[in-house]
Amino acid sequence: MESEQVIQSSITQTQYKLIKNIGSGTYAQCWSALNIETNIQVCLKFVDYYLMDENQQESARREAQLHVTLLNDCIIRFLETFFHSTDSGQIMLVIVMELGECSLDSFLAEHSNYFSPQQLLQFVQDIVQALRYLHAREIIHRDLSTKNLLVFSQSNQLRLKICDFGVSTALPKSHLANTQIGTPHTMSPEIFDAQGYDERADIWAAGCVCFELFTRVALFKGLNYLALIKELEKFTEPQFPTSTEKVYSVMFCAFVMELICLMLKVDPKQRPSAKQIELLIKKKKEAETADFWDWHELNHQEEPEIDVEEVKEVWIDHDGENFTVNSVPPSQPFQKPPQKEKLEIKIPDVKQKEPVETPTKQQKKGLSISEMRKQYKGKTSKSFEVEIFTGLSPEVEEQMNQRKK
Repeated sequence: MESEQVIQSSITQTQYKLIKNIGSGTYAQCWSALNIETNIQVCLKFVDYYLMDENQQESARREAQLHVTLLNDCIIRFLETFFHSTDSGQIMLVIVMELGECSLDSFLAEHSNYFSPQQLLQFVQDIVQALRYLHAREIIHRDLSTKNLLVFSQSNQLRLKICDFGVSTALPKSHLANTQIGTPHTMSPEIFDAQGYDERADIWAAGCVCFELFTRVALFKGLNYLALIKELEKFTEPQFPTSTEKVYSVMFCAFVMELICLMLKVDPKQRPSAKQIELLIKKKKEAETADFWDWHELNHQEEPEIDVEEVKEVWIDHDGENFTVNSVPPSQPFQKPPQKEKLEIKIPDVKQKEPVETPTKQQKKGLSISEMRKQYKGKTSKSFEVEIFTGLSPEVEEQMNQRKK
């Protein structure tokens, strides 16, 4: 794909002129494009259909089939989908949707100012409105994060819309999902603990996003995978920085903190539903006086102290096949590591001890926090190895397992 290239829909014959690449993933890349007929900019998501196995192709088709049924002001609008063949004969699945100004993740990185009380509550309402709509249709998003929320400007106010339904699933009531999937830093404790989960896992993720919107600091910032599990094991409720009290009124702080604490209850049964959160916000906005909305517009200057041991991070996408060791995820597509390659993460000026083996992908699926704690008990967390194998045949994998023993 390249700028100025024209892509024509095989379904509607609509022509789209590509403008620029605005994001990439494991099997997909997103381009801003111009609908030549209407002169309206849209987003084209190109899925590398030809690289996928049958299960992955089914998942890609399911994303398009699911997205076309979703009609809500707080969910990115689906326009059409079609297959496109490149000049070299590669088959791409193209999903056309409305174009946002940027992701919330990018917006927060570029703007350090606190949001006004009205804007902050509007963001929270947008998120829970979208979740209420999805949950009413027995759909769990499963990957809600600042990266999967797009920012729009409407009537001099910023609004949020949920996007990316690649790992969403339909889950009938009274059923629990078990797949460990999503963005680690917004995944709920019950997903990590392999307990089975339902739509309340989305409420936890929404709580993580709302915490960052309110404090301008990520809830679990600077934690690698094992440190994150350790933090979740001892987590009881979020700790809010005192800087918010200098910006917002005491009443507003108290309300937002209480709301976020409810969303981040460790026991999923104690978390409110999206509909209940909507009602809480609506009643509060109707009942409060002008003092509630008082605030001091300050730039966010305070940066949380991060222990040097927590700066090195391992980022893996939802299928666990790609990674990087930078403290910030790369803007370019992840590169799959060579087979059998080991990546050792070391902290400078710290005496190294025996590296700790990371559980295999098969072990991770059913490994609870308590079991993982037992496995790593007594071993150092200051130096460990991450070993990722992809595409191994059963025979080679057995040889590798025997060698480890």
